[in-house]
Amino acid sequence: PDKRMNRVLTVMSHAFVIGLVLAFISRFTGRMGGGGSGGSGMRKSRRLSNRQNIKFEDVAGVDEAKEELQEVVEYLRDPEKFTRLGARPPTGLLL
Repeated sequence: PDKRMNRVLTVMSHAFVIGLVLAFISRFTGRMGGGGSGGSGMRKSRRLSNRQNIKFEDVAGVDEAKEELQEVVEYLRDPEKFTRLGARPPTGLLL
């Protein structure tokens, strides 16, 4: 009986420590804006959504995105050109 009680107390103490660590991590990430019920992420998104004059040129990485989009259009216009070379379209191309 004494051995069994030691095991139960050991398991309970480990569970308590793990619970404390998880609670601390959850609370910390909520304050840093990483999700949870912190609410700071919502204020930032509302502030950004008020800006109405966002253009394609304003987005970071626009050059690469524009080139990739031009390649997709070129593939859709002439797919035989690419299949002759052995290329295949990406699986999520037309989603």
